[in-house]
Amino acid sequence: MTPTSRRYGVTLIEMLTVVSIIGVLVGMLLPAVQSVRGAAARASCQNSMKQIGLALHNYESAHGRLPLGPSAKIGPENPEWVLSWMALTLPYVEQDALWRQAAAACRETPVIRRNPPHVGYVTPVKSFVCAADSRLMEPGISPSRKREAFTSYLGLAGSFVGPAAIVTDGGRSIRAAPGVFGERPGNRIADITDGASQTVAAGERPPPATFEAGGWYGHAETGAGPDEDIRYGQPWMYGNGIGCRSEGYHFGPGRLDNPCDRNHLWSLHRGGGNFLFADGSVRFLAYSADSILPALATRAGGEVVEVP
Repeated sequence: MTPTSRRYGVTLIEMLTVVSIIGVLVGMLLPAVQSVRGAAARASCQNSMKQIGLALHNYESAHGRLPLGPSAKIGPENPEWVLSWMALTLPYVEQDALWRQAAAACRETPVIRRNPPHVGYVTPVKSFVCAADSRLMEPGISPSRKREAFTSYLGLAGSFVGPAAIVTDGGRSIRAAPGVFGERPGNRIADITDGASQTVAAGERPPPATFEAGGWYGHAETGAGPDEDIRYGQPWMYGNGIGCRSEGYHFGPGRLDNPCDRNHLWSLHRGGGNFLFADGSVRFLAYSADSILPALATRAGGEVVEVP
């Protein structure tokens, strides 16, 4: 007698159980994957900022000062007249060819939006872009309808907040305490008397979705700015045709779809942002560090602060 063949199947209840288990596992896995990706983007961003820090120190060694122009003694054909501090460091971030093009373009015309010859105006530079913001690896469209390359970073030119700032009797700041950038023809590391390890040179600030700020190439502001540097807590009045806070912005969370958030330091990382210190080190500071940022933003304020 031929043995009876048996068929084995999966019941509907068993199938639903398996699907439910897979769903739970996927739900548990996704946050972990996002966390790993976020950590990798933050580390890559820190590496980019370290390259910028090394470039700044190499520039200072070669020129006797940090990059910033123009001074009254040079003409518009000089790159320092029209190019940002980031553009001036191009030879030190392995962008020699782009630097030669930029220098030649400055001799031809100081109008950086004229491309050609200013090809750097539309050329993204990896070292100037945080890995968390993939938008910036391609040129964006500025409010003037021009294609332009953008950066994730802003130099610190001082602070309107804190005892080192000059204020009126009413408490409104009228002059910022100086920072690493913002002075001509450029500071030296020796001018940072608060200590290079206690002074922030640059921080993160993603350009808004409108690309009204954040062009890396030149002094001329993209739309409303700021583009190459910022003073901590600086009062700003307008943004994208709407009123922004006039009392100044602090280090805190922001949104790409809020054009007013271009006026303060923030990042696409969770909980805080990366900062390049004047000694070349890079540290991630939580938004809770807002209270010490005014002191870290000044180069000679005499403040005593403990960096977390």
